[in-house]
Amino acid sequence: FTAGDLVTFNAAATGTTGITIPAAVSPSGTVTISNTTKAYSFSGPGGLVGNVSLLKLGPNTLTISNSNAYSGTNATVLRGGTTTFSGNAVVTSTNATANTFNIGTQAGDNAAAVIRDNASITSNGLQMANNTTSRAAVLMQGGTLTILNQNGAGSNFIRIGSSGTGTWTQTGGLFTVDRGLPTLGRNAGSSGTMTVSSGTFRITGTGASGAFGFLAVGNQ
Repeated sequence: FTAGDLVTFNAAATGTTGITIPAAVSPSGTVTISNTTKAYSFSGPGGLVGNVSLLKLGPNTLTISNSNAYSGTNATVLRGGTTTFSGNAVVTSTNATANTFNIGTQAGDNAAAVIRDNASITSNGLQMANNTTSRAAVLMQGGTLTILNQNGAGSNFIRIGSSGTGTWTQTGGLFTVDRGLPTLGRNAGSSGTMTVSSGTFRITGTGASGAFGFLAVGNQ
């Protein structure tokens, strides 16, 4: 695919589902991976850049091992299956007006993200399980995940189990929340679980109001 294309990867593919991106490319709008029966992967020296979003649907897997820097609205949205960020993957998605790492956003979603090896993700805000019937999970085995709050405290969110069931498990790597408000189980009836058995979890920085970030458990 090339710049400006409308791009969807699905079960209708007759060739390889290992997608090698040779250079930086800016498709139109949202790149959709809707894979019920085929596993997809993104690799190569190039990646997604510019005003682009990534949407993962369907129960099958997506593996990302290339370098990407995109800033479309909501940027990364994982609604089904497992998306693995591995190798030397880089995903930088910093749109200051929206949460740009979203897992399990709609009713019935069941999605997971795995971060491992030397993968590096930088995002503005993190939302997990944003519907009462959605489920979202993150397994961090290595690499780095940095969640920013570019507009200061309260403008973007770090919610593990916003309205549904969110599970965070960390067995390695570095998870940094900068100027954010990590919340486990935000709304009534929601469930958020965070387990850190190895690696590093840290809260840093100062929000716009001058308050340091903190961890809120059972916010409502």
